[in-house]
Amino acid sequence: MQWKNSATTYGTITKTFHWLVFLIFANQYIVAFNMLRIASNETALGGFSQGTLYNWHKSIGLIALLVILLRYTWRKTTRLPNWADTLSDREKTLIHWYERLLYLAMFIMPISGYLYVMSGGYGVHFFSTVHLPNPIP
Repeated sequence: MQWKNSATTYGTITKTFHWLVFLIFANQYIVAFNMLRIASNETALGGFSQGTLYNWHKSIGLIALLVILLRYTWRKTTRLPNWADTLSDREKTLIHWYERLLYLAMFIMPISGYLYVMSGGYGVHFFSTVHLPNPIP
């Protein structure tokens, strides 16, 4: 098992970050899809109330931000495998821009969600254990 990237392949850490971010965002979509479609007195996803789903969504969103920060730091401090010989310069440029847009979206989603929740006065009860203070008056 190769932990770091090499000239020919991605390492285990990079692959783990990739799939972890995918699973987090897939989870967020599924939870959001369900929490917006049930009434406050109903349950979904095995008996979770709407409030529980909202709390779960906000808590996982904060974890997502941390994981994305770690992934981005890893990306910027670790070499990447060499480009495929078949890629043109134009394709490489497009890939760079697409990657930038993906990272921007990955940062914007949890940050905007946090700001929306805090500015609305809803607050975040991190997995129903820790109440995070509201920095927005």
